[in-house]
Amino acid sequence: MIEEFLAIQRDIRKLSPKTILGYRNDLEKFSRFCVGKGCTTEEADRTIVRGFLASLTREGLEPSSVNWAGSALKGYFNY
Repeated sequence: MIEEFLAIQRDIRKLSPKTILGYRNDLEKFSRFCVGKGCTTEEADRTIVRGFLASLTREGLEPSSVNWAGSALKGYFNY
């Protein structure tokens, strides 16, 4: 499902390759986080998403990077 989402962002929304790469990185990282929590990205709920974003903050990511990841997830879940 991630690949379908990224294809739409690239082919229909015409987002830049850099944006697509950023989305891919964040969504793949989120997917690994979900596996560690015993679920898939499609099964993730708000608690899982909040936990993921909190983990990025604990890793020392800048707030803008955490916000970027949140935007990627929001777009993905709206898809």
